[in-house]
Amino acid sequence: MYKNVWEMSCFQVLEIRPTALRENALYYKVYCIGLNTTFASVIPLLSLIYLNIATVLGEINVLAAIPPNKRDSKSDFSSNVYDGNEHFR
Repeated sequence: MYKNVWEMSCFQVLEIRPTALRENALYYKVYCIGLNTTFASVIPLLSLIYLNIATVLGEINVLAAIPPNKRDSKSDFSSNVYDGNEHFR
């Protein structure tokens, strides 16, 4: 009535092998090396350089808008110091 489980089972061996596309040398050079380097290194680096330059140019424009007589005064920095009493001196 009951059959042996081992008699009914079959085994299948699975292998993980690269596809023909992965074994193609041109694919590896273009995709794995070229695009990966571009998206992981070059674009972030160029973005960082651009944002840093934009920040510096923005600072220069802000400083250019301040009148010269206000720019040299040290009181500009000390006038907005918080003294602990919820008042600015």
